[in-house]
Amino acid sequence: MTIADNSQRKTRGKVPIGLRLKAWWDGYDLEVRQRLAAQEPAAAHEVRYERDPLAWETPRIELAQQLWGKGFNAPGEAEQTLDLVKPVGLDESMSVLEVGSGLGGSARLIAQEFGSWVTALEPDPGLAQAATALSEMAGLAKKAAVSSCDIENLEVKRAGYDCILSRTALYGVDNKLGALAAMAGGLKAKGQLIMTDFVKSDSAGRAFERWRNLEELKSDPWRAEDYEETIKELGLDLRVAADVTDDYRAALVKGWSGFMSGVSKQQIDAEQAQIVKEEAELWNLRKAALDAGELRLYRFHALSTRADRLLSDW
Repeated sequence: MTIADNSQRKTRGKVPIGLRLKAWWDGYDLEVRQRLAAQEPAAAHEVRYERDPLAWETPRIELAQQLWGKGFNAPGEAEQTLDLVKPVGLDESMSVLEVGSGLGGSARLIAQEFGSWVTALEPDPGLAQAATALSEMAGLAKKAAVSSCDIENLEVKRAGYDCILSRTALYGVDNKLGALAAMAGGLKAKGQLIMTDFVKSDSAGRAFERWRNLEELKSDPWRAEDYEETIKELGLDLRVAADVTDDYRAALVKGWSGFMSGVSKQQIDAEQAQIVKEEAELWNLRKAALDAGELRLYRFHALSTRADRLLSDW
């Protein structure tokens, strides 16, 4: 046996999980072949420190941040937040309520950019716990406070906020009317309501049903017209009802494509791989419903009818 032969070994023919995930995402199966691979010597005096994850640092939350950015858990959230609130003219004297705040990234961004005081409500206890920890780590525990809420029985301080922001928080909620009424009542005299939410198309069919069943929604999303009519009936001046699906879809594809392009190089275990597959299936079905036109994302912007100044065009 030569020295060269002695420095090589055969692989066991097992494909790393990361490569299998990448292949699954690309839609093909890997064929395992035996080959000779050079054995890499262990690094001398290598010291690694790995701390135990905190209670809120679950694999799903870590995946969300890998997909959408640190502190965020939705496509395009970091990029779109400032554009959404730009017409409001926020400053340090103003208060903001965010309903469905996720990991609190938008709340912290608003607090940092405008100095406004943000109260964030999140119905998922796990996300609320993580968001609270992230706000504390950023030194914004009071300026961007996050707490859990009962979205089906939403309670909002009456006439307490200059701006209320809600992002894809109501589409699966059964008591949408109650939540919208609570938000409308929470606006100050010159307050503004900004919402994005999934809406159901009149042509909703198989793609919509597959996504709905996987997500196990309590209630179907409303149509865009349902939101428009309800917002007006609650006494608000609806200024914008716009389809923003294309931007959302582009951000969704960008996030997942970027993640999957590097997943084969990551150290990933079986539990993490399963979570990635489950989340990817959900987002793929959502994308399919969007592509079919059976599910859309809309932006709504409304003013309190007691406001005495108007928005400039945006």
